[in-house]
Amino acid sequence: MQADLALMTRLTKSILHSDTVAPQDIEDVATEYFNIICGQVASGLYRISRISTRFQVPRFHPGSYLPEDHITCRCVLNYTNSDRESVQLAFLCLSSPDHPQ
Repeated sequence: MQADLALMTRLTKSILHSDTVAPQDIEDVATEYFNIICGQVASGLYRISRISTRFQVPRFHPGSYLPEDHITCRCVLNYTNSDRESVQLAFLCLSSPDHPQ
């Protein structure tokens, strides 16, 4: 998942009820925010399919990154608000070179 820095900064300020936030605050809020979203997605997938799903604990990286190697499928959801801030959720089915799907 990736989001505009401006959006995550505004979200962090709102959650912390502060006009100023440090880069570490933004990282902490982003990581927890995406962890909650992934938990909601996993819960919804289980309700629909009765198949347990797992997500890795989200990691924060400035910039954007989508691995190109060993992807067997991709689903990307985009959201942009009226301030042109955006969030992108990418669901990737990854296979390792040793265990292709």
